Amino acid sequence: MVLLRDWAQAELGLRELEICCHADNRPSQRVAERAGFADTGELRSIPRMPPGRRDGYKVYAWRAA
Repeated sequence: MVLLRDWAQAELGLRELEICCHADNRPSQRVAERAGFADTGELRSIPRMPPGRRDGYKVYAWRAA
């Protein structure tokens, strides 16, 4: 995750990235946190996910310094 974040900043010039992890998926949340992404406290629905799994995604954000 850190490599992807750093590549997106260096090669694409992105200054902000977001990751959406389902609230039940604690391992993915820990990966986001270890890569420097902060929990925004926001929950989102992801319409492209299968029925029954569209709601409850926590948003983690990273912003370049």
